[in-house]
Amino acid sequence: VFSLKTNGTAFTTLHHFPELLGASETNSQGAKPVSSLVIAGDTLFGVAVIGGNLGFGTVFTLKTNGTGFATLRQFNGTTDGFYPRALILSGNRLYGTASTILFAMNTDGSGFTNLASFVAPGRGTPYGPIALSGDRIFDVSAMKCTPPCTITLAGVSGASHGSCRLAPREAATQG
Repeated sequence: VFSLKTNGTAFTTLHHFPELLGASETNSQGAKPVSSLVIAGDTLFGVAVIGGNLGFGTVFTLKTNGTGFATLRQFNGTTDGFYPRALILSGNRLYGTASTILFAMNTDGSGFTNLASFVAPGRGTPYGPIALSGDRIFDVSAMKCTPPCTITLAGVSGASHGSCRLAPREAATQG
C-alpha cells in the first residue's frame, strides 16, 4: 500500500505485506491486494486476494499515515467465501465480493453477513468493482448466468445481475 501526491512526488510506502508461507500461501495479514482502497476520514480499507491465516484472503485497514494496520476478516474458504476481490464503503458498512459471495461487514470487522451466494451452477462469480446506489448493489459476473436462476440476497432489494434476477432471501427459489 502506498501514497503519492497528485503531482507525482512524495512516494511513500504505507504498508508491505509479509511473505507467504509454504504451499498453503498463508500469513497473518493477507497478500496481493487487488481492489481499489476505500477511505473514511483518515482510515483506508482494502482486500488482499490470498494469504491470511488460512490462505483465502483478508479484509484489512490502516491509517492514511501508514500506522494502525489491522486484519478485519480472515476468509475461511467455506461459509464466508474465499479470494475477496472488491470492496466499497457506505457509512460504517463495507460491502465486498469474494469468489462465491457478496458480503457486508462493519468497519470494525464485526457484523459479517453473507448477502448473496453464487455457489449454484450457472450463477457465475462476482468479479470486479462493485457499486452501491441507495439499497442496490451492482456488480458483474465472471460467467454468464443462464436463466432461470435466482441468487439469494438478505437485506437488499431485488436487483438485476447480468441476466440473473436477484431476489430477497424470503422470496428466493432454486434456479
